[in-house]
Amino acid sequence: MKNIKKENIFSFIILILAIIRGSSYIFIKNVIYSYSTFEIVFLRFFITGCILAFIFHKQLLKTNKFEIFIGFLAGLFIFLAFTFQTYGLQYTTISKQSFITSLYTIIVPILELIIFKKKLNKILNLSLLLITLGLFLISFRDLSNFHLDFNVGDFFTLLCAFAFAFNILLFSKIKRL
Repeated sequence: MKNIKKENIFSFIILILAIIRGSSYIFIKNVIYSYSTFEIVFLRFFITGCILAFIFHKQLLKTNKFEIFIGFLAGLFIFLAFTFQTYGLQYTTISKQSFITSLYTIIVPILELIIFKKKLNKILNLSLLLITLGLFLISFRDLSNFHLDFNVGDFFTLLCAFAFAFNILLFSKIKRL
C-alpha cells in the first residue's frame, strides 16, 4: 500500500514537471523578444543554481575534483542545449521546436552506436523511422512540391537536441564508473 502511494506521488510530480517543461516553451517564446538569449539562459541557470545551492549546500562542500569536472561538462552541455533552444525559438514555431528537441531520444542511441558501437534493436529502428517520418511531415509545408521548410531556428534546435543527447550520454557512462 505504501509503495502505491509513493508511485502516485512520483507520477504526480512527473506530471507537474511535464506541465512546467511544456509551458516553458510558451513563456520563452513571449520573453525572447524582450531579452537576449544569453540573458534568458543566465537568469534560468542563476535562479536554478541558487535554489539548488541552498538545498544541497552541505553536499556541495563535499565535492571532489572529478565531480566538479563532470559537473562542468554536464553544465556545459545543458548550457549549450538551452542556449541553442532559446536562440532557435526566435526563428521557428513552438510545435516544431518541441518536436525537434525531442529528437534527442533517438539521437542518444545513434550516438551510442557511433561512439560506443552499441547495436540498435528492432524497436529502436522502428522508432527512428517513425520520428524521421514525423519530422518530414512537419518540415515540408507543401507535399506536392516538397518545399523544405527547415530554417535556421530548426537548425539551432537540432543542435540543442544533440547537446541534450551528449548530456544524457555523459550521465549514462558516469553512472557505470
